[in-house]
Amino acid sequence: MARSRASDATISTDDIYGAGLDARIGLPGGWMVGAGVPYLYRDIDDVGSNSGAGDVSASVWKSLFTQQGRRPSLVASLRYSAPTGDDIGDDNVPLGNGFHSLTGRLSTVKTIDPIAFFGDLAYTHYIDDDISGLDVDRSDTIGFGLGASLAVTPDTSLGAGVDFAFEDDVEVNGTGVRGSSTTIGVVELTAGILLTRDVFLNFTGAFGITDDSPDASLGMSLPIRF
Repeated sequence: MARSRASDATISTDDIYGAGLDARIGLPGGWMVGAGVPYLYRDIDDVGSNSGAGDVSASVWKSLFTQQGRRPSLVASLRYSAPTGDDIGDDNVPLGNGFHSLTGRLSTVKTIDPIAFFGDLAYTHYIDDDISGLDVDRSDTIGFGLGASLAVTPDTSLGAGVDFAFEDDVEVNGTGVRGSSTTIGVVELTAGILLTRDVFLNFTGAFGITDDSPDASLGMSLPIRF
Protein backbone atom coordinates (compact mmCIF):
# COMPACT_ATOMS: atom_id res chain seq x y z
CA MET A 1 0.00 0.00 0.00
CA ALA A 2 1.39 3.42 -0.89
CA ARG A 3 0.51 7.08 -1.33
CA SER A 4 2.47 9.56 -3.44
CA ARG A 5 2.00 13.28 -4.06
CA ALA A 6 3.64 15.55 -6.63
CA SER A 7 3.17 19.19 -7.62
CA ASP A 8 4.39 21.33 -10.49
CA ALA A 9 5.14 24.99 -11.12
CA THR A 10 1.42 25.78 -11.50
CA ILE A 11 0.79 24.39 -7.98
CA SER A 12 -1.46 21.65 -9.35
CA THR A 13 -1.21 18.40 -7.43
CA ASP A 14 -1.10 14.77 -8.46
CA ASP A 15 -2.13 12.30 -5.74
CA ILE A 16 -1.68 8.57 -6.25
CA TYR A 17 -2.97 5.90 -3.86
CA GLY A 18 -2.04 2.31 -4.53
CA ALA A 19 -2.12 -1.26 -3.33
CA GLY A 20 -0.53 -4.28 -4.89
CA LEU A 21 0.07 -7.99 -4.73
CA ASP A 22 3.56 -9.36 -5.30
CA ALA A 23 4.39 -13.09 -5.27
CA ARG A 24 7.83 -14.70 -5.47
CA ILE A 25 8.96 -18.33 -5.59
CA GLY A 26 12.47 -19.47 -4.67
CA LEU A 27 14.03 -22.08 -6.97
CA PRO A 28 17.15 -24.27 -6.70
CA GLY A 29 20.51 -22.85 -7.69
CA GLY A 30 19.92 -19.37 -6.31
CA TRP A 31 17.07 -18.55 -8.72
CA MET A 32 13.80 -16.82 -7.91
CA VAL A 33 10.83 -15.77 -10.07
CA GLY A 34 7.94 -13.45 -9.29
CA ALA A 35 5.17 -11.23 -10.58
CA GLY A 36 3.38 -8.11 -9.37
CA VAL A 37 -0.05 -6.55 -9.97
CA PRO A 38 -0.75 -2.98 -8.73
CA TYR A 39 -4.12 -1.31 -8.22
CA LEU A 40 -4.08 2.50 -8.32
CA TYR A 41 -6.27 5.53 -7.72
CA ARG A 42 -4.92 8.74 -9.25
CA ASP A 43 -6.31 12.26 -8.92
CA ILE A 44 -4.85 15.24 -10.83
CA ASP A 45 -6.15 18.73 -10.07
CA ASP A 46 -8.12 20.31 -12.96
CA VAL A 47 -7.75 17.09 -14.98
CA GLY A 48 -9.73 14.37 -13.24
CA SER A 49 -9.28 11.02 -11.53
CA ASN A 50 -9.06 7.37 -12.48
CA SER A 51 -8.70 4.00 -10.78
CA GLY A 52 -7.87 0.47 -11.86
CA ALA A 53 -5.01 -1.92 -12.49
CA GLY A 54 -1.61 -0.44 -13.27
CA ASP A 55 1.24 -1.96 -15.26
CA VAL A 56 1.81 -5.63 -14.34
CA SER A 57 5.33 -7.01 -14.18
CA ALA A 58 7.25 -10.29 -14.07
CA SER A 59 10.79 -10.71 -12.72
CA VAL A 60 13.57 -13.26 -12.39
CA TRP A 61 16.47 -13.08 -9.90
CA LYS A 62 19.78 -14.96 -9.74
CA SER A 63 22.14 -14.94 -6.77
CA LEU A 64 25.63 -14.61 -8.28
CA PHE A 65 27.42 -15.09 -4.96
CA THR A 66 26.77 -14.69 -1.25
CA GLN A 67 28.73 -12.61 1.24
CA GLN A 68 32.00 -14.23 2.19
CA GLY A 69 34.76 -12.47 4.10
CA ARG A 70 35.17 -8.98 2.65
CA ARG A 71 33.19 -9.84 -0.48
CA PRO A 72 29.53 -8.64 -0.46
CA SER A 73 26.63 -10.59 -1.86
CA LEU A 74 25.52 -9.85 -5.43
CA VAL A 75 22.16 -10.52 -7.08
CA ALA A 76 21.23 -9.93 -10.74
CA SER A 77 17.62 -9.47 -11.85
CA LEU A 78 15.60 -8.88 -15.01
CA ARG A 79 12.12 -7.36 -14.93
CA TYR A 80 9.54 -7.08 -17.70
CA SER A 81 6.69 -4.58 -17.36
CA ALA A 82 3.62 -4.60 -19.62
CA PRO A 83 1.51 -1.46 -20.32
CA THR A 84 -1.72 -2.87 -18.88
CA GLY A 85 -2.71 0.37 -17.11
CA ASP A 86 -4.41 3.26 -18.87
CA ASP A 87 -1.72 5.39 -20.54
CA ILE A 88 -1.39 8.93 -21.90
CA GLY A 89 -3.01 7.87 -25.17
CA ASP A 90 -6.30 7.04 -23.41
CA ASP A 91 -9.04 9.49 -22.49
CA ASN A 92 -8.67 8.75 -18.78
CA VAL A 93 -6.03 9.89 -16.30
CA PRO A 94 -3.06 7.53 -16.97
CA LEU A 95 -2.36 4.66 -14.57
CA GLY A 96 0.65 3.28 -16.47
CA ASN A 97 3.55 4.56 -18.55
CA GLY A 98 2.25 3.19 -21.87
CA PHE A 99 5.39 1.25 -22.82
CA HIS A 100 6.70 -2.30 -22.66
CA SER A 101 9.96 -2.18 -20.73
CA LEU A 102 12.87 -4.35 -19.59
CA THR A 103 14.94 -3.51 -16.51
CA GLY A 104 18.26 -5.13 -15.67
CA ARG A 105 19.55 -4.64 -12.14
CA LEU A 106 22.57 -5.56 -10.02
CA SER A 107 22.05 -5.41 -6.24
CA THR A 108 24.68 -5.84 -3.56
CA VAL A 109 24.57 -6.15 0.24
CA LYS A 110 27.42 -6.06 2.73
CA THR A 111 26.63 -6.83 6.38
CA ILE A 112 28.82 -5.56 9.20
CA ASP A 113 26.73 -6.30 12.29
CA PRO A 114 24.53 -4.56 13.25
CA ILE A 115 24.52 -2.57 9.95
CA ALA A 116 23.77 -3.81 6.43
CA PHE A 117 24.99 -1.61 3.57
CA PHE A 118 23.28 -1.97 0.19
CA GLY A 119 23.45 -0.56 -3.31
CA ASP A 120 22.06 -1.21 -6.76
CA LEU A 121 22.56 -0.19 -10.38
CA ALA A 122 19.70 -0.42 -12.91
CA TYR A 123 19.14 0.12 -16.62
CA THR A 124 15.64 0.28 -18.17
CA HIS A 125 14.92 -0.01 -21.89
CA TYR A 126 11.53 1.15 -23.21
CA ILE A 127 10.18 -0.32 -26.45
CA ASP A 128 8.96 2.23 -28.99
CA ASP A 129 5.19 2.51 -29.28
CA ASP A 130 2.49 4.30 -31.26
CA ILE A 131 0.49 6.74 -29.11
CA SER A 132 -2.41 8.64 -30.68
CA GLY A 133 -0.92 8.03 -34.14
CA LEU A 134 2.55 9.29 -33.16
CA ASP A 135 5.76 7.22 -33.01
CA VAL A 136 6.94 7.80 -29.44
CA ASP A 137 10.44 6.72 -28.38
CA ARG A 138 11.04 7.01 -24.66
CA SER A 139 14.71 7.27 -23.69
CA ASP A 140 16.34 4.51 -21.67
CA THR A 141 16.73 5.18 -17.95
CA ILE A 142 19.82 4.74 -15.79
CA GLY A 143 19.42 4.56 -12.03
CA PHE A 144 21.39 3.81 -8.89
CA GLY A 145 20.78 3.69 -5.16
CA LEU A 146 22.76 3.53 -1.91
CA GLY A 147 21.73 3.04 1.68
CA ALA A 148 22.09 1.27 5.01
CA SER A 149 19.88 -0.58 7.48
CA LEU A 150 20.49 -0.78 11.23
CA ALA A 151 19.23 -3.69 13.36
CA VAL A 152 18.05 -1.80 16.45
CA THR A 153 16.85 -4.98 18.17
CA PRO A 154 16.54 -8.59 16.96
CA ASP A 155 12.99 -7.76 15.77
CA THR A 156 13.24 -4.14 14.57
CA SER A 157 15.32 -2.22 12.05
CA LEU A 158 15.71 1.32 10.73
CA GLY A 159 17.07 2.27 7.35
CA ALA A 160 17.88 5.21 5.08
CA GLY A 161 18.87 5.47 1.45
CA VAL A 162 18.97 7.64 -1.64
CA ASP A 163 17.90 6.74 -5.19
CA PHE A 164 18.54 8.55 -8.47
CA ALA A 165 17.22 7.95 -12.01
CA PHE A 166 18.20 9.81 -15.19
CA GLU A 167 16.25 9.88 -18.46
CA ASP A 168 16.93 11.86 -21.66
CA ASP A 169 14.34 13.64 -23.83
CA VAL A 170 11.45 11.71 -25.34
CA GLU A 171 11.44 11.55 -29.16
CA VAL A 172 8.21 11.93 -31.14
CA ASN A 173 8.41 10.95 -34.82
CA GLY A 174 12.19 11.09 -34.55
CA THR A 175 12.36 14.59 -33.01
CA GLY A 176 13.36 15.17 -29.40
CA VAL A 177 10.84 16.93 -27.17
CA ARG A 178 12.80 19.71 -25.53
CA GLY A 179 12.54 19.76 -21.74
CA SER A 180 11.15 16.22 -21.44
CA SER A 181 14.30 14.80 -19.81
CA THR A 182 14.05 14.01 -16.11
CA THR A 183 16.34 13.66 -13.11
CA ILE A 184 14.64 12.00 -10.18
CA GLY A 185 16.26 11.95 -6.74
CA VAL A 186 14.56 10.54 -3.66
CA VAL A 187 15.60 10.11 -0.03
CA GLU A 188 13.91 7.11 1.59
CA LEU A 189 13.48 6.27 5.28
CA THR A 190 12.31 2.84 6.44
CA ALA A 191 11.29 1.05 9.63
CA GLY A 192 10.73 -2.69 9.87
CA ILE A 193 9.22 -4.96 12.51
CA LEU A 194 9.43 -8.76 12.58
CA LEU A 195 5.94 -9.81 13.69
CA THR A 196 6.54 -13.55 13.51
CA ARG A 197 9.22 -15.78 12.05
CA ASP A 198 7.57 -15.55 8.61
CA VAL A 199 5.79 -12.16 8.71
CA PHE A 200 7.57 -8.80 8.39
CA LEU A 201 5.92 -5.36 8.57
CA ASN A 202 7.72 -2.55 6.76
CA PHE A 203 6.97 1.21 6.69
CA THR A 204 8.50 3.54 4.11
CA GLY A 205 8.57 7.33 3.79
CA ALA A 206 10.30 9.26 1.02
CA PHE A 207 10.70 12.82 -0.21
CA GLY A 208 12.02 14.20 -3.47
CA ILE A 209 15.22 16.23 -3.73
CA THR A 210 14.97 17.23 -7.42
CA ASP A 211 12.32 19.18 -9.35
CA ASP A 212 11.16 16.09 -11.26
CA SER A 213 10.65 13.95 -8.14
CA PRO A 214 7.41 13.34 -6.21
CA ASP A 215 7.14 15.72 -3.27
CA ALA A 216 6.52 12.92 -0.79
CA SER A 217 5.33 9.33 -0.54
CA LEU A 218 4.28 6.94 2.22
CA GLY A 219 4.11 3.17 1.98
CA MET A 220 3.51 0.01 3.96
CA SER A 221 4.23 -3.59 3.00
CA LEU A 222 3.64 -6.94 4.68
CA PRO A 223 5.93 -9.67 3.28
CA ILE A 224 4.77 -13.16 4.26
CA ARG A 225 6.95 -16.23 3.75
CA PHE A 226 5.35 -19.65 3.24
